[in-house]
Amino acid sequence: MLLVTKPSTQADALLARDPAIAAITWFERNPRGKTHGRHDGPLGFARLVADLRAARADTAILLHHAPALAAALRLAGIPRRHAYGFSRAQRFWLNAQPFLPAPPPFTEAAAQAATFAAAIGFPNLPEPSIHPDAAALVRVRTHLADAPRPWWVFGIGANDASRQWGADNFSSLAGHLAGTTILLGGQMDAGLACAIAGKLAEQPRQAIGWPLPDVAALLFVAEHFIGNDSGPLNLRAAMGRPAHALFGASGPLLHSRHIVPIVPEGGARAGMAAIGVEQARQVLAIEHATAR
Repeated sequence: MLLVTKPSTQADALLARDPAIAAITWFERNPRGKTHGRHDGPLGFARLVADLRAARADTAILLHHAPALAAALRLAGIPRRHAYGFSRAQRFWLNAQPFLPAPPPFTEAAAQAATFAAAIGFPNLPEPSIHPDAAALVRVRTHLADAPRPWWVFGIGANDASRQWGADNFSSLAGHLAGTTILLGGQMDAGLACAIAGKLAEQPRQAIGWPLPDVAALLFVAEHFIGNDSGPLNLRAAMGRPAHALFGASGPLLHSRHIVPIVPEGGARAGMAAIGVEQARQVLAIEHATAR
């Protein structure tokens, strides 16, 4: 199977040992950190069609609602073209049913994909399952060998400000926890990590800008995780580890039984500020007591 996805998914690292993936082609449109991607604009669309044609695929399954992407599949000459078909504009370019009705507002992408998979004959999809790299496990355990247990990983990154719990909340929560707090995020979260550390007497460890295999290993070996709605949360859950997730800007993710939502009393869209530190602390205290 050829997987076409954005570089930001880091699918090459996550799915390197998946026997179902024969090759990965990057879809470079609106790339993070860049002003222009290889597939942006009219010329970029032509490059996308050429890349898809070169794959010589006989069937395409598009897990996206965009009519333009469906058009690229048809122009690339792919005989069978599946997609959601939410709109007439997308259905025009498709030739393989069934099509789904328009999704309800705020439906998570994984739920849409699961519904579509069931409609085309693949019900009861298994939960995502990822295994950490053995060498990365050694590196992480060696790096943190002197860190007292338990390890509390804070996923401090967020795709946008509305999903960010903030330095004050994370630092206040860390002050209530015994063991080692580890701040996990991308390089763009370095300032936030420093702000959190600056509010604590006991300095946390930082896993900022780590390569993805080491991030996965850390998430696998740590006893606890709490974080914003972001990639590390889903990665932790995909390794079968409980992932406490702060949902104040969007509905809780439902695709994994390992995701433990922490939702404001006013509902999942009451705002991240509505999730109190004491609420989060009590949830984690219950988990820690159960785990011992």
